[in-house]
Amino acid sequence: MKLEKILIASYVAFIILFYLALNLEIEIVVKYADVIELIGFVFSVALMTIGIKKHSPERRLPWKIFLVAIIAYGIGDLIWAYHEDFLGIVSNSPSICDVFYVLNTFIYCVGLLVYLKQLQTISFMALSFDMFISTFAAAGIMYNLMIVPILESPTVDYLQIFLQILYATVDFSLMVGILLLIFGVDDRIIFERENIFLAWAFLLTFVLDEISIFETLYNVDFGEMIEPLWSLSCFFFAVASLYPSKEKIPMSRFFTFTSRMERTLLYSRMLIPYFYTFMLLVLIGAQYDLFNPLFLWAICLIILISARQILVLERNKKLLRMIRKNEEKLNLQNLELQRLNQQILRDAEVDFLTQLSNRRYIDKTFERLTPPEGRAESLGILLIDVDFFKRINDTYGHPTGDFVLKQVADKIKSVIRGSDVAGRFGGDEFIILLPESDLPIVKSVAEQLTKEVRTDESLAGMTVTLSIGGTSQRVNHESYDVQRLLKQADEALYKAKEGGRNCFVVE
Repeated sequence: MKLEKILIASYVAFIILFYLALNLEIEIVVKYADVIELIGFVFSVALMTIGIKKHSPERRLPWKIFLVAIIAYGIGDLIWAYHEDFLGIVSNSPSICDVFYVLNTFIYCVGLLVYLKQLQTISFMALSFDMFISTFAAAGIMYNLMIVPILESPTVDYLQIFLQILYATVDFSLMVGILLLIFGVDDRIIFERENIFLAWAFLLTFVLDEISIFETLYNVDFGEMIEPLWSLSCFFFAVASLYPSKEKIPMSRFFTFTSRMERTLLYSRMLIPYFYTFMLLVLIGAQYDLFNPLFLWAICLIILISARQILVLERNKKLLRMIRKNEEKLNLQNLELQRLNQQILRDAEVDFLTQLSNRRYIDKTFERLTPPEGRAESLGILLIDVDFFKRINDTYGHPTGDFVLKQVADKIKSVIRGSDVAGRFGGDEFIILLPESDLPIVKSVAEQLTKEVRTDESLAGMTVTLSIGGTSQRVNHESYDVQRLLKQADEALYKAKEGGRNCFVVE
């Protein structure tokens, strides 16, 4: 079993036992909860150390920053636990612990910016207006719930006021980061496990920070039950580091496999601004008159507008689904057209009967085989005639003549190399181009072909033979002359015919 799986399983067992002991109010666990919580940080640091190594060197920086943030928080908690649990000293704010706590959140924000920059998925021009509405509404809520009570606090300790405002400001930056993850990250990346765990880690950190500020400002106590959650937020960062981001998946696969998650994302992006606006109105109502008819009217209006947006979104999704189906259909049609075009191009360069190259392709091959400047190359040519082919047609009929041509073409294919090009040059005339071939190679191919045709049982009854003329010349860019090569091969073919046919001449 891999080490990271052992660490994850151990942490899950630890957090379950921790909560179980807190619920049972085991005295030693409740008393030393701050110390026991540090075990979770140790798991997180160990797991993230493994996760960092899974990333390529150029992608490790944000995770190293997150690791530093976890260590900073762990140091703050260690100092807190030492004073609270061992010295019995209640740490008043501000203290050295607050320095590490604020530093932890600040470093988280820096790490997120580096992470988003490396992903190269955030485009501020492309961010929806919903992002800015949500940010604006969140700022209003945090200002009224956090900043105003801090400023109205009866304390005259300006350092404590500054620290609390700093907490709220850094937490607001954390909220903006979470909104960037929701609204700014490419849809094809946001559903990767790395980003899901990272979003949960930031969200849980933000919520815990807000609970901590509420406890200070409003004199409430959420008890020891939230203590394990601090290590859980760090553990989410560590788990996220185990899943390095991959390349963006194709949009076709994204639409196929993430339609349900895409639906959730679309609804979330649309409803978050309304949620913040709704919360802002509730806050106003709680401070003034929650049952004021005008206030209730505004609440109902937001609900109706939200419902309208959902209906519009559903209609747009149906239209988008139709567009995608049409795109898929068009893509299939384009692929078929490409296949047909390729087939047409191939048919235009292939002899229908023999499936060898036709005269057009042979001429293009001659151009392609032109030696580059400053270089000399050997080129061999074989011209092939079926002896007395007219007599075969007259005696056995044209279907048999076609059969003979196809058999000869098959024999030609069997004796040439992958780099050679064979084609039908005319009625019963064939040609073979042999790049980088000197006279012995040309002669060997002619000999093999002659032998193959002579020994073919299907052709033996019609006494099918070949006359072959060949040549090879070493030419450079300036001396390359196709007509001269063809003329020399044709002269050799003429000599083979004059010599009684059923033979080859290579010179």
